[in-house]
Amino acid sequence: MEYLFFFIQAPPSTLTPPPSEKATEPSLPSGESDYKTTPLEAWSVSDVCAWLEAIGLGEHVVSFTENEMMGEHLVDITKDDLKELGVKKLGHQKTFLSKLNLIRK
Repeated sequence: MEYLFFFIQAPPSTLTPPPSEKATEPSLPSGESDYKTTPLEAWSVSDVCAWLEAIGLGEHVVSFTENEMMGEHLVDITKDDLKELGVKKLGHQKTFLSKLNLIRK
């Protein structure tokens, strides 16, 4: 039995974008946030969601996204606000508020 192998190489022009399409400064991969280096008041909705994931409260991302919660809204958020956003578990409320207080300092 004989085996015949063929290797096809893509032309170089399809492997790298032309210089005009290359990014001039490094950017974060899609879906990543730079909330760690951004002041709380300037966080976008995606920064808030990335932070929620990081503190173990990712199950609330949908609600915070639907309600367009940005960092400026977290500055004076209350337990009642959290309940309205669907953060009903007392443990989650305490985690949220204690982690938020660490950022405020």
